[in-house]
Amino acid sequence: MTLMTRWFVLVAGVVLWSVSLSAQVNLELLRAHAERGLVYAQYQLGYLYATGDEGVTQDYTEAVRWSQLAADQGHAAAQYNLGYMYATGAGVDLDDAEAIRWYRLAAEQGEVRAQYDLGHRYVNGTGVPVDTDEAARWWRQAADQGYRDAQTALEQLGQVSQQYLTTEKDLELANKEVPSSEETAQDDPDLASLIEEAQLSIPNRLDTFAPTPELQIPASNSVVAYDLSAMYEAVNPSIAQIYADGSRGSGFLIDSRGLIATNHHVIRNSRYLAVQFANGEKHQAAAVVADAEHDVAILRVHPSVTRGISPIPLLPRAQLPAVRPGTPVVAFGSPLGQTFLVTQGIVSKVTDSYLLGDYLISSGSSGGPLLNLNGNVIGINTFVVGRTISGAVPVLVLKDWLEVAVTAIDSTELAELSADPLPMVPTEKYPTDVLLEKLQRPSSVDAQSYQLDGGRFTITAVTPVHAARIMVLADRLQASNRLNRRRIQAEEIVAPFYEWVQEAENGMADYQVVFRIDPDMGTTSGTKWANFATALLTGINASQGNYTDLGRPRQTIEYKAEFHDFKLFRDGVLVQPIHPGRMLSEQLSFARDSTFVDEAYSGYYSYPVDIFMTGSSYSLQVFDARRPNSPDKVIRLTDRSQLIRQLRQDFLNADLALREKTQ
Repeated sequence: MTLMTRWFVLVAGVVLWSVSLSAQVNLELLRAHAERGLVYAQYQLGYLYATGDEGVTQDYTEAVRWSQLAADQGHAAAQYNLGYMYATGAGVDLDDAEAIRWYRLAAEQGEVRAQYDLGHRYVNGTGVPVDTDEAARWWRQAADQGYRDAQTALEQLGQVSQQYLTTEKDLELANKEVPSSEETAQDDPDLASLIEEAQLSIPNRLDTFAPTPELQIPASNSVVAYDLSAMYEAVNPSIAQIYADGSRGSGFLIDSRGLIATNHHVIRNSRYLAVQFANGEKHQAAAVVADAEHDVAILRVHPSVTRGISPIPLLPRAQLPAVRPGTPVVAFGSPLGQTFLVTQGIVSKVTDSYLLGDYLISSGSSGGPLLNLNGNVIGINTFVVGRTISGAVPVLVLKDWLEVAVTAIDSTELAELSADPLPMVPTEKYPTDVLLEKLQRPSSVDAQSYQLDGGRFTITAVTPVHAARIMVLADRLQASNRLNRRRIQAEEIVAPFYEWVQEAENGMADYQVVFRIDPDMGTTSGTKWANFATALLTGINASQGNYTDLGRPRQTIEYKAEFHDFKLFRDGVLVQPIHPGRMLSEQLSFARDSTFVDEAYSGYYSYPVDIFMTGSSYSLQVFDARRPNSPDKVIRLTDRSQLIRQLRQDFLNADLALREKTQ
C-alpha cells in the first residue's frame, strides 16, 4: 500500500473510518456503494448517522434506514445496532419485541454483544419472561468467544462452570481482548477496493455507538404473571364464531375486506356458512380458500359487516424465527358451547407443520387465533393432544393463503353476499325452575308425541323438555334399577337434573325448537330376495359365509334416503330457520346376523319458539337428495295437531318466566 493508506476489513462489517479526505466526499462515496447494495457500506452509513462520527450530521432516520437494509441482508453488527435502536427508542418507537428479535438474529450469528444483551434481558425480564437458564445460555456463548463481561455475569449468576475458572487455557481466554463477530469473516473485495480508492485511514479499534448496559442480577427469580385484560378488550371484537352445517368453530378477522380465517375441518362439506362476532350479529359467509392438507380456510363476509372491526395482525415473516419453545402465547375461541374465551400458556414445540403448547383449547376452539404477547397471530388453534397439549397450524401457511384470497376477491367476480343479519341462536336458556317443575309433574307423554312420519324419513321435534325427559329420566331409571338390586331407594330427580343442565351441550337447553330429520333404514333388495329363497331351500351350509348359523341369510342394512332440505311454513309463510344444519350419519356394524355399512345426511333445523306459540296452520316439507327439486313428503298440521299442542305445552309458562327475568 502507498500514500500511507491503511485498511482493515472486519467480518461483520464493523468498520470505523478515519477519513484523510473531506468527510463530505467520503460520505458521498460510501453512500454510492451502499445504494449499489454493498451491505458493509450500508452498515457503516447507519453507524455514522447514528453516532455523528467523522463530521457526519447525526440523523437517526437515516441511521435506521441504512441499518435496516444491512440487517435485512443478515449483517450481524447491523442487526445488533438495529436492536439497540428499538431498545432505546433511538430513531424508532420503543419496541422490546423488535429489539429482542434483532438481538436474537445477531446473537445466533455469533455477535457477542447481542448474546450478552440478550442474557441481560432474560435476567431482568425486559420484554421477555425472566429465565435465568436462557440468560446463562447466551452468556456462555459470549464467554466462549472470550467476552469477559459475560464471564463475570455468569459468575454473578452462579452458573459459571469450571470451564471458565480452572484451566490455564481458560484463564488466558478470559484475559484476551474481546473479539467481535466481524473478525472471523472473509474479506470483501468490493469494500477493500472502496477503502483503497478513497484513501481512507482505518484505525485499529472496534467500537459501535451502542453502550453495553450495566448488568443487574435480581436477588431471586421473579414470577411473571400476565394481565391479559387489555389484550382481550382489544382482540375480542375481531373474534368470530363460525357456524357450519353440523358444527361450530371459531375464526378471526384478518383483512378489512371481510376475510376471516378458520380451520378447514370446521367448514368441511358445509352448504351453510355464517359468522357471528362479539357484537352479537350473525351474517352470511362464503369460503374463498379451503385447504384440507394444512387445515386452513378463509371465509368472506360482506365488507360492511366488518366495518369498525380491526383485523388481527399476522406475525411478520421476518419475526417467525422468534416463535420457539418457551414463547408465551394466548388462545381465543368459543369452546364447548361457551363464547369468546381466552386462555394462555407457552409454546412447547415448533415444527414446520404445527405448533404445540400447554394452552387450553377444546371442541369449538378450532379456527381461533393463537397470539404472542404483542397481539400478533402466530398460529390457528386446530387440535388437542390428550388433555393438556394443544396444537396449532403455523401462521406462515395462513399468510400464503391470505395473498391468494385477497387476489381472488379483488380480481374475480364472486357471488354477492348479503349484509342483512341472519336469525340468531338464542342467548337465553330454558328457565331452569320451569323445566324442573315440568319433569317432576307426572306425565303420560311418550316419544311418539314428538315424531312425524316423513315418508322415507322420521321427523322428530326436540325441545328442552323432551331432551331433559329422555336424558334425566333415563339416567334415573338406570340408577334405580341398579339400586333396587341392593334394595336401596333411588335418589330424587333433582340432583341428576341439575347435573344435566350444567353439562347440556349442543343447544339442548337453548330456548328453541329443533327438528331432526333422519333417513329411514332397512334391508337391501338383495337381502329380501335371499330371505324368499331361504323359504324354498333346506340344508343350507352356514359355513358358506353369507348365512347365519341358523340357516338364514345375513341381512345387509342400508339407508333408504338421504336428507337434502327441510322447509317449514306457518299460515302459508316460509319460516327462516335459526340454523339449517346437516349431519352425516355413519354406520359401521357387523352383527351376527346383519351387516350395516352405510352413511347418509340427516337434517338438523332449529327455529324460534314463538313460531309455534301462534298460528293456525303449518306445513312441513322434506326433500330427498335423490330428488332435490320436489318434496319427498308434505305434512300438514293445524293448531289442534298433537305435535303443535305438545310444543305449546312444553313452552307454556316458560315465556312468562323469561319475560319476568328480563324485567
